[in-house]
Amino acid sequence: MFSSILRHLACLLLLAFSASSYADDLKLQREPILLSDIESEWLLGQMRGQLVSVQLIVLAISDSNNTKAAAIAAESGMAKTKSTDQPASIKDKVPAKWKSYAGSMYQSFDDLSNSLSRGENTVVTLEKLAVLMSTCTTCHESFRITRGR
Repeated sequence: MFSSILRHLACLLLLAFSASSYADDLKLQREPILLSDIESEWLLGQMRGQLVSVQLIVLAISDSNNTKAAAIAAESGMAKTKSTDQPASIKDKVPAKWKSYAGSMYQSFDDLSNSLSRGENTVVTLEKLAVLMSTCTTCHESFRITRGR
């Protein structure tokens, strides 16, 4: 029994070290975006909001409520770019590639909303959701928020 515990402990330590090493490697490879505390909090809040939208969309789809899912997706689409609470200074600090990813993400929410409104089958809807999430993943693998001045 003691050797079983040691094996499990060794596996956990190996996993922890591997995850930490991967995170450190990824951090070194990602382009930093230097933002103030206010800018960073605003941007991270937007990202959390997008994740909440995805969660609510999946929940609505699982309840067979495509109308609700479409409305949530539409609210997170290009209409979201009209936000007036965005610190103006962010636009000059984020790279063009980041802006491209953000635009693709907003457009993907609109595509998802349109798919749901048209009553396309669940497989097509999930494919559109996968495209949206791959944009998020690619962006997060490419950039990291760094707080500063």
